[in-house]
Amino acid sequence: MKKGVLIIVVIVIAIIVVLVIIKSSKQYDEAKSRRAETQEYYEDIRKEGALKYEAYERAKNVIKELLKSPSTAQFPEYSDVKNRIYRKDSLISVSSFVDAHNAYGALLKADYSVDMVYVYGKWNLVSIYYDGEKVFP
Repeated sequence: MKKGVLIIVVIVIAIIVVLVIIKSSKQYDEAKSRRAETQEYYEDIRKEGALKYEAYERAKNVIKELLKSPSTAQFPEYSDVKNRIYRKDSLISVSSFVDAHNAYGALLKADYSVDMVYVYGKWNLVSIYYDGEKVFP
């Protein structure tokens, strides 16, 4: 009789151990999956930031082409305007200002907005507003 009880106790303990191992394995897999999702999320944020930075640099170059004295152009730092760069799907809108000398040498500040589309690794201009006027298309 004692031998039968001992066998039952051993079987119950073995079942408990197996269930604990299975539960631990599932928890490990869930944690690993959450970690992967978190890494993907931060990778997406990093890519989004890089895309916005590139859009800002391209917008500055577009605006420089409109200026009488592009070498005098002074743009704010990216960190000061990154919250004014918006993205909806492939459309990216950059709104900021530039300080530059006009043809007479006076330093003027002008607001601008450049809308671009980023598709298949290519940038295409959609519209440009400079100092309150639409200059493209």
